[in-house]
Amino acid sequence: MYMKLYLATGMAFRQLALSFRISKSTVSTIVIEVCKAIWKNLKEKHLPTPTIEQLKNIEKKFYEKWNYPNCIGSIDGKNIRVRCPKNSGSMFFNYKQYYSIVLMAIADANYKFIMVDVGGYGKDSDGGILCASNISIATIS
Repeated sequence: MYMKLYLATGMAFRQLALSFRISKSTVSTIVIEVCKAIWKNLKEKHLPTPTIEQLKNIEKKFYEKWNYPNCIGSIDGKNIRVRCPKNSGSMFFNYKQYYSIVLMAIADANYKFIMVDVGGYGKDSDGGILCASNISIATIS
């Protein structure tokens, strides 16, 4: 129940712990484990790493729909505003003068995500985040 409440509302761990009379560290452990399990079980079905054949189809769609040759995806990073994480220093402080994490994604010609990476430091550039991300690793291999 508290997992559903956390994911739906973003309620603070302390507030969930008080509501359900369990420790904050227990709430934290449960939320992290459940999120990892959800990602592990859903990523291959809903967001698998594209195959060479799929990338060729995406390239074809970009050319047909947008008259843009040799393109296998549109990539961009989005700064998501967050409260400053404790003991993070300036790692999450971005050039826009607020704290953020970065969601980086690649979309196909129909605006559907084909790859995502969440969690880059707000201070990092899109290029730096791309090089350190799973997206870069997946496209190289």
